[in-house]
Amino acid sequence: MNEPLVLDTNALNSKDLMYWLRSYRGKVILPIIAYCEFCYYQIVLKRKTINQIDALLRTSNIEIRNMSKSDVSCVIDICQDIKEPEFKKNWRDYMIGAFAHLPPHRLNTENVDDFEFLGNHVIDPVSLLEKYDNKGKKRKRRRKV
Repeated sequence: MNEPLVLDTNALNSKDLMYWLRSYRGKVILPIIAYCEFCYYQIVLKRKTINQIDALLRTSNIEIRNMSKSDVSCVIDICQDIKEPEFKKNWRDYMIGAFAHLPPHRLNTENVDDFEFLGNHVIDPVSLLEKYDNKGKKRKRRRKV
């Protein structure tokens, strides 16, 4: 099974990624905060229904995950050295990032720089698709001859 992926809201805008996730062999998690953001954009701005949104997520094998107390503890650990104004501005990113804080989870986002606190636990959609083949399996590196 492949590494578990955590999706940021903006990763859901990649049609290539959403199609590719249909055959991905690993857990795909959408934190409840990202789900809320995505619903807002889809319902308010694009006039979609909650049923359409949930059908799209099911088709791409995406599991919506609630926050637990341990996830909140991760947020606190991540934010130990963060000043209050920055936390107030970016609290959603810290909450989403908490789901990918520990290995083997990896966050998929267009905003890699916003999640620098995750180190190498973050990857953008294009790099993720390059890493795997179209069947959701990890690509084997070919040896140069």
